[in-house]
Amino acid sequence: MEHFIETVRRYPCLWNTTAIEYRDQELKDAAWSEVMKETDLSSVKEVKMKWKKLRDSYRDALKREMLAKEPNNTAKKNYPWKYMGPMQFLQPHMSVRKKPPEPYPAPPESAHNGAEPHSSEESESEADNDSSAKRKGSVRLAAIDRKLDYLCKAQSKRQFTEAHLHERGRPPPAAPDPLDIFFNSMCQSTKRFPYPTQIKIKRTLFEAVVAAEEALVAEQQSYASLWARGAGSSSTSSDGGEGAEGDVEGGERRPS
Repeated sequence: MEHFIETVRRYPCLWNTTAIEYRDQELKDAAWSEVMKETDLSSVKEVKMKWKKLRDSYRDALKREMLAKEPNNTAKKNYPWKYMGPMQFLQPHMSVRKKPPEPYPAPPESAHNGAEPHSSEESESEADNDSSAKRKGSVRLAAIDRKLDYLCKAQSKRQFTEAHLHERGRPPPAAPDPLDIFFNSMCQSTKRFPYPTQIKIKRTLFEAVVAAEEALVAEQQSYASLWARGAGSSSTSSDGGEGAEGDVEGGERRPS
């Protein structure tokens, strides 16, 4: 649960009612989707319901805390909610109430009822409309820029966190083998030669490796043959010594 609370806290557009981004529904939808991905929940609806329950529980805990501080309160001792600490960032925004939108000022009544506006007034009105449209366009572009920047930062932070956790669990890479380095460098050098030359180099290398393997096998067989011959001669000499020794003992036992 603490991970879920911390994830929502990283997106102020979801809880900071005084922020401009709080009024941007598209940005909030994108933020909810990011929270869903980071907390492995099944849907945005589940994320919103979970956050609503936490927020309502925190509001109730604040009310109980305020009632417990009243001097005439005779209720039992109030035990703090277990998520009071992680949810504390929400406290400054719990008492904020949305103000109703101010009504637009009524247009001033014309001095002469039924009189048509002058052409100069029409020109001023058109100029005001043009400037108002430009201002709205600029504000919308600025909001889009803020939205893109916000989402890019959130995505970068999430990717950095995932990469950092992945690197922490990964064992350190093994040192490259010197033989691999040598043959890789030879491979890059060979690629620069014409194809017929590459064939000659490959054949020469193949023959060198096969000759080395054959020499190694012959050497191993020679050692094995010498070892077997030495073991056989040692066994024969041992048997002959025992026979001679038996003859001597037998000769000693013969009567003179």
